[in-house]
Amino acid sequence: MTTSNANDFIFAAYRFNATASPNAGPGWTAITASGGYYLSEYQIVSATQAGLVATASSGDEDGGIVDAIVAAAASGPTR
Repeated sequence: MTTSNANDFIFAAYRFNATASPNAGPGWTAITASGGYYLSEYQIVSATQAGLVATASSGDEDGGIVDAIVAAAASGPTR
């Protein structure tokens, strides 16, 4: 994955073929890791990314998605 913004929320979700209870990969935080051959995980990156790879604890994913959500711009006080 490549991003053009810092502070993006990047998430990934996978379906696994043989690993019933996968774990989040290095540098990722689990959103859902309760078993059932499914895992979702996220990172909040502090710099733009080039070639970021979403990795889970197992290599038997048979479907998945990765996406990035751009952080909202900081806003000042309203009057």
